[in-house]
Amino acid sequence: MAGLGTPYKIKELVKIGYLLSISRYRWRIGANSFVIPIVQPVNWLPICSWQKVTINIIDDSLRETGVTFSQGIREKIYTYTLGHPYELQVLCSNLYESQLQGRVDETEWDQAFKNALWELGRDYFEVLYRKASSREETVLLALAEAKTDLSISETTERVGAENSSFPLRNVKHFLYRLSNKGLIKRTDRKSFEIPDPMLREYILQKSLIR
Repeated sequence: MAGLGTPYKIKELVKIGYLLSISRYRWRIGANSFVIPIVQPVNWLPICSWQKVTINIIDDSLRETGVTFSQGIREKIYTYTLGHPYELQVLCSNLYESQLQGRVDETEWDQAFKNALWELGRDYFEVLYRKASSREETVLLALAEAKTDLSISETTERVGAENSSFPLRNVKHFLYRLSNKGLIKRTDRKSFEIPDPMLREYILQKSLIR
């Protein structure tokens, strides 16, 4: 999957509707370091176009490799990465390496997805996750399990159902702290969500191995 996430590709993405934020992550590959920018869709880019752009990037990167991803796999890649170039590169690379006889379908998804989560966790997610206190981790898990945005009262109810000894009056405080730490964000309807599906799945995976 060479090419996904390279500076050249990122510049091309910007031309067709991606907006580079001022936040950047520094990654290391061997003795070299390079910057992977966080990208977000500009407001006027329709979701359908955003998905199409991501799938086109996948198809262009696979061209002349002799490998194809099924339509279902390509749609899943978008669902979980939302077109983020580094997550796209990591997930597609793991899927590419799992291919059998030049094709990737649902059979290869689960293991490749777990491998991608492990790689993203090693490179960045774990650093981000460690910003949360133990109480905040409980609130974060409630949001991850919901897989949708929750109001303060909905979050409090979910946390209370699983943790009878949790100080429920402080859930609001924990939500705002998690938002300030960049782990969650507030939605238009004044609820909270984990905006990155890959981070959400990483949190769910961590809860299974405790």
